[in-house]
Amino acid sequence: ICAKRLQEEGLNVTLVCADVRFLPFPAKSFDAVVAADLFEHLRVPQDGMRELNQVMHNGGKLLVTGANRYTLTAYPLVGLWGVGYLPQSVRRWYVEARKGIDMLRYATLHSPGSMKKVLEEVGFECLNFAPLSVPRAVARSRAQRCLLSIYTFLRRCWMTKRVLLLLGPAFEVLVQKPTGDKG
Repeated sequence: ICAKRLQEEGLNVTLVCADVRFLPFPAKSFDAVVAADLFEHLRVPQDGMRELNQVMHNGGKLLVTGANRYTLTAYPLVGLWGVGYLPQSVRRWYVEARKGIDMLRYATLHSPGSMKKVLEEVGFECLNFAPLSVPRAVARSRAQRCLLSIYTFLRRCWMTKRVLLLLGPAFEVLVQKPTGDKG
């Protein structure tokens, strides 16, 4: 899908399929990395974060996005409300009962705060911590454009931004690898 989309945009890019815990790139290969909806798929997200830290230049930026386990909307990976508030054993039963299989059995659910904390623990410095920014291009209908305009307005207001960060469906954390030798 990615190759097809890149081709449609006229971009010539080499795609590499790899495990984020064991990247096939030399140290300090990248100035910027995007990890979109990645870390909820790792049992130990720190392993992938450390590996990304290794392949980034000092001062490099990492943008992490993810689904908020404490969203008041349906959790995106399963389309069910409230799963992030449940203990794992109850969540397993609930998802299995509703979907026929525990689609979250290998997922690690994160809140924006827990993701920020783990990123800082592995050596990144937080630059920005916000509800997910959504490009206008994803809104296809007039109603979607209207809702997206409201969401964009709310995510920019300091008070509603905090509420969306705590209870919204998705978040983004922009971090930087320290410029000194400590990172």
